[in-house]
Amino acid sequence: MTFIDNAMSDEERERLEEIINSGNNEHKIPDFSDMVSKGYSPGMLNQFKLAADEGFDLSFYMGEGYDEYQLNEIRLGLEACVDVNAYLFHEFNSEQMKQIRLGLEDQLDISKYNLPGFSSAQMEEIRLGLKEGSDVDEYGDPFVDPYEMKSIREGNDPDARGEFDEYQRHEILIGLTEGIDVDVYAKEEYSGEQMKEIRIGLENKLDVKSYLDKDLSPEQMKETRLNLEKQR
Repeated sequence: MTFIDNAMSDEERERLEEIINSGNNEHKIPDFSDMVSKGYSPGMLNQFKLAADEGFDLSFYMGEGYDEYQLNEIRLGLEACVDVNAYLFHEFNSEQMKQIRLGLEDQLDISKYNLPGFSSAQMEEIRLGLKEGSDVDEYGDPFVDPYEMKSIREGNDPDARGEFDEYQRHEILIGLTEGIDVDVYAKEEYSGEQMKEIRIGLENKLDVKSYLDKDLSPEQMKETRLNLEKQR
């Protein structure tokens, strides 16, 4: 394939060739060479290919400065027949786009949270509240952190967050932002360093049950986590 950019790494070149040569032949990709010359990454081209295989044209969005993860959310929105215009602002990252897309798919009032001032974790808590039929006005404020939002949504005392120190709260907030189940480690019995090791394990989709013992030191937790990663 002579049009593949010579500046690409071997891995990128192989991935691009796989994208071009795979997929549904019913919807042929028009001209990859032009897209490659414009600097589109293999990930972006893959999104274009996936959309084309489903009969959708992403070409309008390809040159608008969206990365492959944002294009993924646009593609999924088009496939779900929702109004993607609701989250096309470049200020939205892919995780924020995802929360808006999910709200549209559930026919929720996304006007409660489709603002760049909300993080994706805050958007998720508002979306879940709307889905549960809760009054999200109680906590739908960009100045309310995601952990407090979660506490209010679940009917817990939001002041209970004072039980955690700054390091612990930091790890909980990171977990909420990453969309993992923070209830696994959002417990006073874990130090911030222990929470970090559990969080990383959850992010890497490891079975963290083997090192949830509060009596394990952070170093022991880390050693167990690294061993689990090697075994995958």
